[in-house]
Parts: sequence; structure tokens; C-alpha cells
Amino acid sequence: METDFSISPKLEHYCCMIDLLCRNDRLEEAIELRSNEPGVHALLSNIHASMGQWSKALQARKVMEENGIWKQRGSSSII
Repeated sequence: METDFSISPKLEHYCCMIDLLCRNDRLEEAIELRSNEPGVHALLSNIHASMGQWSKALQARKVMEENGIWKQRGSSSII
């Protein structure tokens, strides 16, 4: 992508690829795509959960736990 189009892939690009891979039952490839980023694993788990694929959602969360990868919880404040 960078070589051919001079575009650096952003989170949105990775999210689209992970979504496509998951919808085609290619979980391992989706995990390998950005395996060290917590947001990716959380997204992967959420995609599976939204499709009712609870065992795959659990598998993605288990990978996070086994590798010590945690997504920070968001917070908001009202002033």
C-alpha cells in the first residue's frame, strides 16, 4: 500500500481487513495482521460477538489474555 499508492495504512484500513477476514472464517490471519495491538483484538472479538459467533469471540479474548494484551477502557467526564 505504501509502495504502490504512497499511503500509510491507518487503523481504519486494518479494521476493514480484519472484518473481511473474520467474515470469511480466517481468524488466524486476522489475528496475525496486527497481533500486538489491543484494539484489534477487542474489535475482532466484538465482530464475532455481533455475528453470534460466541466461541470465536471468546477465542479472540483468550488470545488477548494469554499474550497480556489489554485495551484501556475509555472514559468521559462531564464538566
